[in-house]
Amino acid sequence: VNAVADLITREELGIHWESWTYPAINGSRDELYTMGTSEFLQVIDLNTVTLKKKIDLGSDARQAEWAPRILAVDEWEDRLYLTDGIMPTDYQQVEVPEKVATHVFVVDLSSGQVVKKIPVNSPMVMALDRGGQGLYLGNGQDRTIEILDLEDSRIRDTIQLGLVPYALQADPQEPYLYVFAREPIPESWQTDFGKLLRIDLRTNTVDGEITVFPLDPHMVVDAANRTLWLISTKWGGSARYKVGLEDFGLLYTHESSMYRMTGLGINPGDGDVLALEVMTGLVYRMDPVDGRVKSRIELGVNPVGVSVSEVQNQVFIPRGGHGGFFVLDERGDLINTIESDWSTGLLVDEYADRLFVSEKNEARDLDSGSIAADRLVVYELSTLRLVNRTDMVGGWISSMKPDHERGVLWVLASYDWSDLYKLDLLSGEVLERHRFGGFGATFGTMELAADTSKAYVTVGGDTADKGKLRILDLVDQTIVGTIDLKPHLTVEEGYGTGILDILGMDTRRNRLYVSTFGDDEHVAVIDTERDEVIEVLDLPGFNDRRGYFFDFEGNTVIHPYGRIIDLETLEEESLDIPNSYLIAQNRITNTIYTVSSHTGELAITLGPSGTEVSPPPVPDEVTAEAGDEEVVLSWTAVDDSTLVGYHVYRRDRTDSDFTRITRLPLKDTSYTDLDLTNERTYTYRLSSIGKFALESLERTEPVAAMPVGGDNFDMLVLRKSVSVTREDSVSLPMSIESLEGFDEEVKLSAEAPEGIEVVFSPEKIVPPRIVEVKVRAGANASLGRFELTLQG
Repeated sequence: VNAVADLITREELGIHWESWTYPAINGSRDELYTMGTSEFLQVIDLNTVTLKKKIDLGSDARQAEWAPRILAVDEWEDRLYLTDGIMPTDYQQVEVPEKVATHVFVVDLSSGQVVKKIPVNSPMVMALDRGGQGLYLGNGQDRTIEILDLEDSRIRDTIQLGLVPYALQADPQEPYLYVFAREPIPESWQTDFGKLLRIDLRTNTVDGEITVFPLDPHMVVDAANRTLWLISTKWGGSARYKVGLEDFGLLYTHESSMYRMTGLGINPGDGDVLALEVMTGLVYRMDPVDGRVKSRIELGVNPVGVSVSEVQNQVFIPRGGHGGFFVLDERGDLINTIESDWSTGLLVDEYADRLFVSEKNEARDLDSGSIAADRLVVYELSTLRLVNRTDMVGGWISSMKPDHERGVLWVLASYDWSDLYKLDLLSGEVLERHRFGGFGATFGTMELAADTSKAYVTVGGDTADKGKLRILDLVDQTIVGTIDLKPHLTVEEGYGTGILDILGMDTRRNRLYVSTFGDDEHVAVIDTERDEVIEVLDLPGFNDRRGYFFDFEGNTVIHPYGRIIDLETLEEESLDIPNSYLIAQNRITNTIYTVSSHTGELAITLGPSGTEVSPPPVPDEVTAEAGDEEVVLSWTAVDDSTLVGYHVYRRDRTDSDFTRITRLPLKDTSYTDLDLTNERTYTYRLSSIGKFALESLERTEPVAAMPVGGDNFDMLVLRKSVSVTREDSVSLPMSIESLEGFDEEVKLSAEAPEGIEVVFSPEKIVPPRIVEVKVRAGANASLGRFELTLQG
């Protein structure tokens, strides 16, 4: 059924999961084994999901400090093999780490007794041979594999590798051992690779080699199909490989920049390959023949944010790798789940009635293995109707900022470069795209200035721009300045460090708040009118990318650990809320929502006391004046400090509802409704919009008008352009059509540049009529392209 059937908790089992090591499963006994730093092996009954017993391995099995252990089960002999600690395999450790493991314990699972304790030479990895007669012990210091004979407890042979073994897998049917090995400290995690080796155990020599990703290897043999599956990773992604064991040839490869697979298994029922995606807690079920993902099993949740619609009084939680987002009411009850691809961020825009979701394009990654491109998905906020999907080609979305002055959405998408997209705010259609930077110098977070004529962006990568903000001119879409934060904040050096984080923009006071991960004590404040640092706040704890919530109306910031800080005085108030990296607030209802990125728990807390916000009143003295195919509305301005603008609603039939026709709140006190049908009555009502996009509870009294057109005619030129040489002419036909019974005489005329003459034949007509228009160029006519205006 692809669902979690049960859950084992440490409280129920009494297991110290802080010293967790990889467990081992005994299918024939329906038992799971795990062990921490103590001398007790814990045995869990998989039928009842309870702790069955503890096996005392003796004081020699106790660890002074935690080190991971290796456990291997021999179901045929009913034995368990484990080490009392293994050499750590931190990927950036020194080349010759300290030895840790000194013994292999052999446990008889029937009696629960240790039957042997065998001294060993600090193995990193261990595998049981197919006959249960020996153990293969990978030694990192010596770059060897030692073969331990379990009968006489002695090393019977040593295989020289020349590389460090990080994973071993014995072939269950043939005399082969498969080894994942590499250099312990590659020159580059991006370009150096690991090796999958096949060792012929008859000669103890390597007879096959396949190049693979260098980190975090996991292997499993599909005995039924005589294949081996391997998953390994590198910075920025993972790869899965399918190897044919008959000729040790690569049958299938899929490299992913989105997924970080770890852990492998074969489903005994149908042979499906199971892999755990470590970032999302999803188990992927793959076809053993072609590697296609058949389904996903959710082990938990993967929230990546929380946003609030104050007008709708709803909470939105993007589901990360599980795809789409949750919609909850103000009490935290689930209203809806919108299914889609891997969500990475969500933006609520109350004024535009839009919800913007950034997603990873899963189909692009899973089908082609190409560089993943993020996608922007646009929904109507009030109805959750899907409006549009737009691919951000070759980049990951790092910022989405609405610009209500221009009616656009600015989106920053980066990979080895940075693309600034300008999209229509309502439709999500791309209007412009501009590329900045080159390899290794990309933009991160972005914030718009108060007048939206410019934006501030952080710079990532290993460049000279560490600790600097770039200023973008959004009119010309060019870089126009830099603000250096190094004199004000402690900026770390080194690759991937020294990156600034824009915390928030106060558009009322023209203040931009910036921090950096290397400085846990300070936040820089930039005056965005002068583009210079004017203050450095002593504000500990704002140095990473938690979901801080700035309320610039109240000039406060809420830290997700329950700290409410006055940005003027820096005085703090504490709230009893669970620690979280994700936080949002509904300022209208004074409610704070926090989401744990680890447990997925949503906590709802009443915020600090304060006055509730009311919407502004509706305007007075609304009038409607009819014109030709248009109606002009006007009204008196609303005197309210919270006023943002006005919306217009229209009805064109007495039995229909009023529909909003304004895209964004109007700033002026007049509005012209165009392209109407003459002789039809249109009725209008207005509302006022306040801060937080709060709309007035009432609408104005209806006003109506009927557009009426006068007698008129159309002039239709059948050719829109002509070419003529000097001292020559050209003729073209023009149709004069009567509208609404017009039957009066029309005199034709033209506006033309010097040297160009226009002659009508005839010059006076009563429509309908076809007229010859002759365009003549004189000897002194200028060369070039010109516009002629024909009128009557």
